[in-house]
Amino acid sequence: IVAFKEGEQKEKEGILQLRRTNSAKPSPLTSLTTASTASICVCGQVPAGVGALQCDLCQDWFHGRCVTVPRLLSSQRSSLTSSPLLAWWEWDTKFLCPLCMRSRRPRLETILALLVALQRLPVRLPEGEALQCLTERAISWQGRARQVLASEEVTALLGRLAELRQRLQAESKPEESLAYSSDGAEGTGNMPKVQGLLENGDSVTSPEKVATEEGSDLE
Repeated sequence: IVAFKEGEQKEKEGILQLRRTNSAKPSPLTSLTTASTASICVCGQVPAGVGALQCDLCQDWFHGRCVTVPRLLSSQRSSLTSSPLLAWWEWDTKFLCPLCMRSRRPRLETILALLVALQRLPVRLPEGEALQCLTERAISWQGRARQVLASEEVTALLGRLAELRQRLQAESKPEESLAYSSDGAEGTGNMPKVQGLLENGDSVTSPEKVATEEGSDLE
């Protein structure tokens, strides 16, 4: 257990050092990025443009077409390259690159099931002791996190973020509805003519045919 605690302290120090290094990584969208410091996508090329995604853990950048993007909220977009980078309120989960996804630890339910199986063994294994310490550490962190999230200060901040998200989404909807209504108005402009053709017994196959017939009448 003492060795595990020492390893835990070294792990914390290594993670903090790695976070400081990752936070200093430049963005491919800035002009100061050089070839030696630029992030390399899984395809081997330097990601650039509005379709680049940044991993929330390692802070590296990747092409949106080369990695699996997070699941979006109710406001879906046709493609990642149709507009600038998606805002924070449009992500349902944080984006993790394939390398960081591989480094995820197992779920707590899986570890608890392994501990139950280890208790049936007549011997004690060092791996079992380390697994038990890891489980106690995870449960302790989970309890502290729930306590912090249940505090009044964090609850108030989460409420403000939810209101801001709803307001920003409401501001973007009128623009989409305006574009839809303008397209719909153009499409309904020929409806009286189409109805007249249907009443006369003529068949209408496409808007192009209607436009052709209108041009011939004008001639």
